[in-house]
Amino acid sequence: RRDPEQAPIEAPEQGDESPAATEVRVWCEQVLRLARLEGVVRTEENETQIQVRIYGPDSGRFTDRNGELLDAIQVLANKSLGGRKVEKDIELDCAAFKERRTEELGEKARSTADRVRRDGREQLLPAMSPIERRIVHLALADDTDVTTESRGEGFYKRVAIIPRSAATQQQES
Repeated sequence: RRDPEQAPIEAPEQGDESPAATEVRVWCEQVLRLARLEGVVRTEENETQIQVRIYGPDSGRFTDRNGELLDAIQVLANKSLGGRKVEKDIELDCAAFKERRTEELGEKARSTADRVRRDGREQLLPAMSPIERRIVHLALADDTDVTTESRGEGFYKRVAIIPRSAATQQQES
């Protein structure tokens, strides 16, 4: 638990919330409480998403190991609340981790694509969550020289970056 002598948690004020965003915030606060994680939950909303931001001393635990905990809670929130109670996608973030991770994965995808162009051979990226794989696929979607493909079974799969010429040959055979 947090030492009362420590500086207070820096979190913005909660703005106006729709009933769905309130439901998501309360659900996330309960998950944090049950997991004995310390953080302040804030929501923002746009046409397609309810964005949940977590602030506080346990930020490092949410972002550790490429944000596995953040992704896990996001998946649970969408499975638990999506459809019946909440009509929008729920996205969790902490300490602007997702923005930095998106930039990192995009850069890794582009540099690997450069290597594939240079060597003419496909490259496999490490196993990633569906959210991370989608970032890689989108980063290279408009690339005329390479294409991407998810491979493997289960939640964590690898992304293959393949020269388009090789991908076309595979499709023709």
